[in-house]
Amino acid sequence: MQITDAEVETAAGIVQVRCNGEFAEVNLGERQSPAVDLNGFSACWLGLMPGNIHLEGVHSAGKAKLCIWVDSLQALNTAEFNLPALADWNQGREFSGYVLYTEHEGQLYARATNPLFNLPEDSACGVCCSALPLIIGDEGCSVLMGFPDYPNRICLHCEAGNIWVGAG
Repeated sequence: MQITDAEVETAAGIVQVRCNGEFAEVNLGERQSPAVDLNGFSACWLGLMPGNIHLEGVHSAGKAKLCIWVDSLQALNTAEFNLPALADWNQGREFSGYVLYTEHEGQLYARATNPLFNLPEDSACGVCCSALPLIIGDEGCSVLMGFPDYPNRICLHCEAGNIWVGAG
């Protein structure tokens, strides 16, 4: 299989793209973790209890997201995004959306929203998955998105400090 490399101009700037047959992946750069004041965040804006979540902080590879660990797949499935409350609290903070994630039977699952753009659920967001504070080994990892059935597999791997994202 021949690997083709290219650069593509996007709204976020110029990004590297690599194609290998029908599989394509994008280089979203190094993960960044800007310090953001998270005081006042409420789990009820996600339809969850405080004990169901842990704020992992704001992380970015592409665009910054507030990453939130959820204690179970059941809780992740129960989550309901209160867009007005999340958008109001999000004003003036240095991130563009939220990604909730958990692990179940060795597989990562995630859901994402961007209330600043009135996007209730982003079902296949590689930018969101690349922001997750995961340790990505040489073999990479995958995250399932697309609530409620999670049909979208987002593949991640790290190369020379950069996060590469594709779909599988």
